[in-house]
Amino acid sequence: MGWGMMSRAMDSVFGPRTINVVDATPPAAADACGAHNKAFQDCIGHYGNDIGRCQAYLDMLNDCRQDSAASSASAASTSTFF
Repeated sequence: MGWGMMSRAMDSVFGPRTINVVDATPPAAADACGAHNKAFQDCIGHYGNDIGRCQAYLDMLNDCRQDSAASSASAASTSTFF
């Protein structure tokens, strides 16, 4: 009971606690795949929800993201820390 009262008192003084959501996409991957993402978004915008017409763009985007993740993982594993 003491902890709950203290938490409410702190919330009344400092305001309620908030949760911040951070995008987990690395900036390099977002920049590297920007052209593929734009092509896919343009296709979806043109054809609506007919994903079949845009599947090739989605496949290229997913391949780019996997390649970016693999290259950043290999770069991290090859770096040496002293």
